[in-house]
Amino acid sequence: MPDAAPSSFAERFAAIRREWEGLLPQRLAEVRAAADALRGAPDDAGQMEALYRLLHTLAGSAATFGRPAVGDAARLAEHALDTARQAGRGGDAPALQDAVAALLRTAEVPPA
Repeated sequence: MPDAAPSSFAERFAAIRREWEGLLPQRLAEVRAAADALRGAPDDAGQMEALYRLLHTLAGSAATFGRPAVGDAARLAEHALDTARQAGRGGDAPALQDAVAALLRTAEVPPA
């Protein structure tokens, strides 16, 4: 017999949180790949937009799923990307690359 679907809100939310945590390594790999691609092609608008979307999504969802430090780090990286774009620096700006590295380090810390 298949497992019964979670019935309470807490059970459903816990299941969604586990799914989010399970997808986090993939999302972080996508962030790393997009940031690496920008180092090689710093003015690639498509890569900048892809990285922005990834960072924005993490910034908005991480705290909901119990990872506020990851959300804060993603928000800082998102801000660094915006600042680099406005300054005409593109994706090779050191502050952006540092912020992405900090996000990846922060995400290595297990949730509380």
